[in-house]
This record gives sequence, C-alpha cells and structure tokens, in this order.
Amino acid sequence: MPVMVTHKHPGLLGAGMIANGVIGAVVGTYPPPDGLPETVPLVGGFPEGVIGLPPLKASIKLGKIPNWSQSSVTVTQFALIPAFACTTEKL
Repeated sequence: MPVMVTHKHPGLLGAGMIANGVIGAVVGTYPPPDGLPETVPLVGGFPEGVIGLPPLKASIKLGKIPNWSQSSVTVTQFALIPAFACTTEKL
C-alpha cells in the first residue's frame, strides 16, 4: 500500500527528495520494531531510492488537572499515513 509523508523529520532537512506529501512505500523496518532503542540513528547503505525515516517524538504538557501535580503526553510515531482517498465517486 502506498504511504504519504505528513511531516518532514528535522533530521532529514538536508534530504531534498523528502517533503510533506511525498508518496512512497514501506519496504521494511530496521531494526525490527520490537528491538528499537529509544533513539534510532539514520542508517546508511540503503539500496537506491530507499530513504530511512526516523520516528518523530512529541511531548505536550497538559493544563492543570484536579488532584494531579503535573500531566504530560509523549507520542512517538512515524509521520506516514495510507496514501488513498475516498471520494463520493468511489463510494
């Protein structure tokens, strides 16, 4: 299934071929998802046309919640979504 990049990772600012909205395909993960450390460096030696996309990490501090001293949410994800559309003509 094709995928679309929704947000360019800050570590890929010099990679001109990656931009918001670019279409591609996932060919695998390295290291495997269950063996991912907290931070994953970009890996060299990919075949031509293959780009490593590191996960994005975002943290948000929430407003005051009763009976809680502090609340925050941290999300780590790949900025990819399925590249397909549902239109009224297709439904």
